[in-house]
This record gives sequence, structure tokens and C-alpha cells, in this order.
Amino acid sequence: MKKLILILLILFHVSVYAQNNQTKDDSFAAEIDSEIQQAEKKKEQTTNVQDSSNRLDMAAVVDTVGFWQGNKESTALNRFFVREAALGIFNDIDHLARGTLRLNLETEDGIQYEPGVEEAYFEFLTLPYGLYAKVGKFLVDAGRLNTFHRHAWNFDSSPLVYETFFGEGINEAGAEVSILMPWSFYQELRIGIFNGDSIGSDAPSLKKSMPMMTARLKHFFPLGQRWGTQFGFSFIRYAPDQDKRNYNLYYGADAMLKWKKNSLRSFSVTSEVWMKQAYRNHVLKKKNIGGYLALNWQFLQTWTVSVRQDVVNSFRLKTADYETGLWLKWQPSGFAYYRIGATRHKPYQSLEEYTIRTQADFVVGYHPAHKY
Repeated sequence: MKKLILILLILFHVSVYAQNNQTKDDSFAAEIDSEIQQAEKKKEQTTNVQDSSNRLDMAAVVDTVGFWQGNKESTALNRFFVREAALGIFNDIDHLARGTLRLNLETEDGIQYEPGVEEAYFEFLTLPYGLYAKVGKFLVDAGRLNTFHRHAWNFDSSPLVYETFFGEGINEAGAEVSILMPWSFYQELRIGIFNGDSIGSDAPSLKKSMPMMTARLKHFFPLGQRWGTQFGFSFIRYAPDQDKRNYNLYYGADAMLKWKKNSLRSFSVTSEVWMKQAYRNHVLKKKNIGGYLALNWQFLQTWTVSVRQDVVNSFRLKTADYETGLWLKWQPSGFAYYRIGATRHKPYQSLEEYTIRTQADFVVGYHPAHKY
């Protein structure tokens, strides 16, 4: 009997020892499997990044326009020409940044073309705490219209306030940093620092008393499933030369209200107001204010009509410049559109100018979606 009990005890201990070893082996095997899966996942991510970096997303954009006036004293070209041809290359660089390069040929008369690097910048999309950074040469985030390329506008020419204050727009080399606020609604604050080589009619200068500083606070509120509104406030401090006592201050406000039923119907109202203060020797020498109001109505899937009213003055309506424009656009696809329009420009103490305008643009290749 004692021998039987001894044999059972020995078998019991052997069984427990075997189970413990099996548990350890299973745990060790699980750890090995987990490490193998993590290594394979990491390898797959690295491969995806390498594959993404080896694949370039490219798009060519061509912008053609025509202008005709009957006024003999007009400075209009009265001709049709290719105003701009651009090649854009954009893709993820690695797991940290995205790169964009946009080369273009541009002309204002259709005869002499100027090649250039319109944009070349890094985007850092994976920063913590809702931060975003952009470094390079690009369209400055100031106001609403300036953040869009010309082919994405609802009209073929820039508003008077842009022509007077900024030319076609502000495209500078520098950096922007933004933060998405942790509220229940969308609010973003973006600040920037740029070379500030030239804005508007100011002569280009490589020597400045200080860099150009920008700031924009913008908000977005959805109003149901079909309506949405976005509005923002902008500030720019620009030094025209090396004298620290000379500087320009720009204050801007922009707003947009948009309704979209489906791909067949949409409507939007967009407006911007800018005020410019020019200080020389710390004394306010000149100030101007201007703005525009634009209506855009997509009444059929491929047809859209746009109306825009511009005004720029020195805080006196009697000395203001006015321009009214009407455009009709046919867009048979997301890669091309054809536009015809007419504008009436009434400069201060000058004859009215009536212009017939045409525009035809196309995109070939992959183009990122435009902002809201």
C-alpha cells in the first residue's frame, strides 16, 4: 500500500512539473509570436512608407484666359492666351512629413513667360497636441481667397482689394504653425513668419528691418447636414525696407456661408474685408479699406453662375473704385471647366471699363481636394 501511494505521489509531481513547463513553453511561444507579429507589422509599415515615397502623385494645370474691351483708351490686351501652366508633385516623404513642389510658367500678356517655383514646402501632419507645421514657400494663410490657387477660384481675376493690397496674392518663403483648439467646435489659430520680400506694389527688397509676421484665427460651424459656415480674422505686419520706423499693418475679416443639397445643387456666399495702414517714421501716412462680396450658385450639376461686387476706397465712398462681375461656368467633369463672363470697372475719376472675359482650365493627373 505504501509503495502504491509513493508511486502516485511521484506521478502527481511529474504531472505538475510537466504542466508548469508546458505553461512556460506556451507563454514563451506566445511572446515569440507577438514579437514576430510586431516585427512583421513594422516591416509592413516601413515598406508602405517606402512604396509611398517611391510613388509620386503628379498633376498638370493649365489656365487659359481671354479679355476683350471696346474702349479705345483701355489697357486690356484684347487677346486669348495661356496665362499659366503648372506642374505639381506631392506625396508623403516618410512617416513624419509630406512634400509638395509646384513649378509654373506664368505670363500677364501671353508673350513673355516667367518660369518659377510657385510652391515648395514640407507639411508635418503628425505633431502632438493638435499642432501642424508648414515650412517652405507657399500661399500664406491670410484671408480666404489667398489660400486657393487661381484655377480654383469662382472667377477668373482677383478682386480689387487683392490687386490693390497684395497683387495676385501673398506667396512667400517661411513657416507657419497652427493649433487645433480642443473645443467642441472647430477653431484653429495659425501664426507665420516669412521673408516678406514684396507685397502688392511695394518694390521687392531682400533687406528688411524685420520679417513679415502673420496670424489667422478661423472657425467652422456646421448648420445641420447641408449648411456650414466658416469665418476668420487675419493680421499681417510687413516691413517695406530696412527702416524700423516704416511698416504696413493689414487687418482682415472673411466669412463664408455654404449650402449643398447634393452634387447637383449648391450655393455659397463669400466675403472679405481688408484694411491697410501704412506707417512711415511711426506716423500713419495712409490707410485704405476694401472688400468684395461673391455669390456662387450651382443650379445644375455642370452649370454654375457667380456674381461679385468689389469696392476699394480711402474711407471715402466718393473716391472709391468699384467693379462688378458676372460669370457663367460649365464644368462637365472634375478635371476641366469653361467660363465666360463680363465685368464693369469704375475707377475713381476715370472712364468705365466693360470687359468680356473667357477662361478654360484643365487638370491632368492626381490633384488633392481643395479646402472647404
